[in-house]
Amino acid sequence: GFVVCFGYKWQGDSAVRCLTILDHPGADIHDDTELLKAAVKVINEADIIVAHYGEEFDRKFLRARLLHCGLPPLPDTRLIDTCLLARAALKLSSNRLGNLAAFLNCRTGKMEKGQGWPDWWMNALRGDRGAIRQMAIYCKQDVQCLEEVYHALRPVIPHKYLLHAGIGKTDYVCAACGEAVQSRGFYFSAKKKYRRYCCTGCGKWGHEAKAVESAR
Repeated sequence: GFVVCFGYKWQGDSAVRCLTILDHPGADIHDDTELLKAAVKVINEADIIVAHYGEEFDRKFLRARLLHCGLPPLPDTRLIDTCLLARAALKLSSNRLGNLAAFLNCRTGKMEKGQGWPDWWMNALRGDRGAIRQMAIYCKQDVQCLEEVYHALRPVIPHKYLLHAGIGKTDYVCAACGEAVQSRGFYFSAKKKYRRYCCTGCGKWGHEAKAVESAR
């Protein structure tokens, strides 16, 4: 296989973008070298990456393509995998992106592939520009859907997987969404007591890093 399109969206930006092999052509329709260069340039700018099943598929596939094309490897950027997190935190009939979007009542649902697959892919292998453009449309909607799923999942994502939303802020805010928090009792570990809080925005629970009491 090879990369046909690379969809992405920056947090806080309204635009969903999709780079395709048509925009970054190589020696032939199967040569994704230039597209890979453009995709890695985007990835290099990211502080953190959110992807669905990206830990198990996308990142490994990109690594393989970059190695095959003699390009530098991906940076060691933190990745939040919504599929694996949903699998760990929730009990659902399916952890596919479309099922998560429906379960979480996301505004943008996942576009059904319908008759597009596998015809889109087979036609793309033959260099069908129309099929590649259709795949790009599908990819962009997937990205929008993914962002909404991620936002809906943030209250149950463990703090260690988040890029703290309070970085650079003077007030103590929710790690997930950056909204104000309220003190709500205490959290107890085996030997320490911590002040517990709840977010007034997304409802995520957490506790301060510094203990207020330790076992004697």
